[in-house]
Amino acid sequence: KWIINRLLRIAASPECEDLHLKISSVICSLLHLFRAKGPVLFGLFSTELICLMQNLVYINLMARQSPQWPVVVERFSIKSGDSAVYLTPTILNLPSYASAQALLVTLLTVLTDILQGIFFPREVAIIWDSTCLMMSNGSPRLKAASMVLLTRIVSLGGFPEEHSQPFFSAYLHLLDSLPAYEGSELSVFGKEYQKLSQCVFQSEEGTHCRFERVHVNMLMERLEKLVVGGALQQLKVVEVKATLCEFVPLGYENLQSSDSDHWNKGPAGDSNDTAMAQTM
Repeated sequence: KWIINRLLRIAASPECEDLHLKISSVICSLLHLFRAKGPVLFGLFSTELICLMQNLVYINLMARQSPQWPVVVERFSIKSGDSAVYLTPTILNLPSYASAQALLVTLLTVLTDILQGIFFPREVAIIWDSTCLMMSNGSPRLKAASMVLLTRIVSLGGFPEEHSQPFFSAYLHLLDSLPAYEGSELSVFGKEYQKLSQCVFQSEEGTHCRFERVHVNMLMERLEKLVVGGALQQLKVVEVKATLCEFVPLGYENLQSSDSDHWNKGPAGDSNDTAMAQTM
């Protein structure tokens, strides 16, 4: 625990970004060792990581309203009475919003790596809901890490239909915010966005039927807005633009304007459901 605390402190330092992937790798190696040699410890530390992620998500959301830095996180902190005499008591201190975001990126990376070992309904539900919040509200790097983790969850266990609301709330918010991003920001999570979209919205007939009708309609409304407003054509990141064009009925991606009735009927007079089935 003391070692992981020290590693997490480095992960919470934005200026040490070049080391963060190595830090994630070391933590993952430790956890996989515990999983093989001490399953109980693996379970305890995995639970601690999930709780730490929840705490950081809350801190990130609250920081937007009333930032109060630095913030001390209890998870993985070592108190004098809890440690051996030769271990220095230490806390996990987050001096800034950027620090919390950097630590979250590392946590999501670690959870993605060890996910198969903690793939239980309760744990997956907590991770899914929290990760959706970060996909919606995080920095470009945090969005990318969130998308990788969500893709991993869907790949291992399918789309969690009972938790579709958090996902669609985040995904629709992301679509609304795409025009505001610079190309350099979109490129940070463009590939991950494409992989997640292809994993969730598989290009098979009838795939859309597993989603609630209201979510499908809202998705198509957002896409219509991007097409009609010309934002789709202005996107410079290939992966993002290509992904959106996969949703849009053939021919609509090049239109500058379109009325709602024409969108709903599709290019050949098909219904909205038929067009959705063909494009998802």
